[in-house]
Amino acid sequence: MLDLAHWPEIISRAAQSRGGLVALGLLLLGAALRVLFGRAGDPPWVRLLAFAMMIGGVVWFIKLSVAESQRMEPVAQRFEGDDRDGDCDVNRTKSYEHCLPETSKVTSWDGPTPTTANCGSGIAGITATSGKPNCVTVTTILRGCGYGMIHDCKGTGWIHYAVTVHGVRPGST
Repeated sequence: MLDLAHWPEIISRAAQSRGGLVALGLLLLGAALRVLFGRAGDPPWVRLLAFAMMIGGVVWFIKLSVAESQRMEPVAQRFEGDDRDGDCDVNRTKSYEHCLPETSKVTSWDGPTPTTANCGSGIAGITATSGKPNCVTVTTILRGCGYGMIHDCKGTGWIHYAVTVHGVRPGST
């Protein structure tokens, strides 16, 4: 026999999986059939109360099913970027796009942090990529060290950076 004192716990456990949701749906269907084709001697108020409880259960079941289908899970990915140029007088910016899996949405990021750079090269900024909710765009500044008096190269520009992108994606059920 089913112990009704543990009913909320049973429903909660069952609702944590798709199979459990199906089982709850079948249970509600059984309750509906019981209400509609119940005992002949039941007073009308008993059937009315059971019907109201069944409708409430159906509404709850639908809300729970929708919430289950919209469950999101966190996702994070580390990206590295590298920009180099052999021109000792280089002075330019360049943008690099880094994307989480397609069904994801970026929520935040750590960095970008230059791991190595030369001659004033660095990070100009990072933004969420317009029209792509799963991507960020990192813009680098690349600068060479220039030439000396006898046209000798003082150093070429380079930058290497890392950025960790955080987001959410639909969870598995």
